[in-house]
This record gives sequence, C-alpha cells and structure tokens, in this order.
Amino acid sequence: MSGRNEIEEETTIPAIVLGCLQVGYLRMIVGYEYGFLEGGVEWDIPMDLIPVQLRMPNSKLRLIYDRSQDKIIAIEPFPIEFS
Repeated sequence: MSGRNEIEEETTIPAIVLGCLQVGYLRMIVGYEYGFLEGGVEWDIPMDLIPVQLRMPNSKLRLIYDRSQDKIIAIEPFPIEFS
C-alpha cells in the first residue's frame, strides 16, 4: 500500500562528534540543520556503533535511524562537498 500518509521507516540524520565524555559512548550533536532542530540535540551514542575512523571530534556523520525499531541501524561518513 502506498500513499501520502505513509511514514518512511528509515531516515538519515546528520550528526557531528563532540567527544568522549563517558566511557564507551561518544557525545554527538544530532540533527543540526534538520527541520525544527536547527541547532541539534546532544546524544550519547554507544562507541561500538561508530566506525573507528569516524570517532574524532568534529567528524561529520549520517545516522541511519529506523523508526519502526526505534534505533540507529547504521552510521556512515557524511559526504564531503567541494566547491
């Protein structure tokens, strides 16, 4: 069934790594410049979900979030745009 009222189960949300403030977690600003969250919100995300090369402060990421499961299912690098 397809229609306008269907909600996509997976969504991509931009995020920036702030740093490790708690053992085993990385603090991130999630959802900056995304809808009503323009400044984003801070989330502590388990470090084992984040690839090692993306754990440095100020790394830009994309979180793939599954609404039906209410969890992050993947994390990937944010594409770099050159002008």
